[in-house]
Amino acid sequence: MAYDAAAGNIVLFGGASSTGTFLNETWTWDGTTWTQQSPSVSPPTRSSQMGMVYDAGTQTVVLFGGNNSASAGVLGDTWTWNGVTKTWTQQNPTTSPSPRGAPMAYDAATQTVVLFGGSGNGGVQFTDTWNWNGTTWTQQFPASARPHEPAPT
Repeated sequence: MAYDAAAGNIVLFGGASSTGTFLNETWTWDGTTWTQQSPSVSPPTRSSQMGMVYDAGTQTVVLFGGNNSASAGVLGDTWTWNGVTKTWTQQNPTTSPSPRGAPMAYDAATQTVVLFGGSGNGGVQFTDTWNWNGTTWTQQFPASARPHEPAPT
């Protein structure tokens, strides 16, 4: 979920039903009421690990990757949600991070979305950094990076 400052609400996408069925539902929360949205196009189902953050530069919510299912695995697609028009748009960037679930945050200083690390199919762990500028992803090469912590046992 992410706060959509342009629309003034919180956007929730995906998840899983109580029976374990993966969902591709879009819901918004205005502080009082949850409302299911019915866009004509939506990202494929996914239940967890997707990155989702508001991009103030484009005034959209950016969604990347996530876990689709045991059979399809981890996704590497990029979508944007326009909360004013209530539409999802699949983006087709020229470059993109490999499929994964990863955290993202908006960097107001550079006006880009930052994606760091994450985990991919087969438990692969990443420590790379990517920026989304509203059109494409660009890999960054910082002088140092935080190593990935192993999962607790």
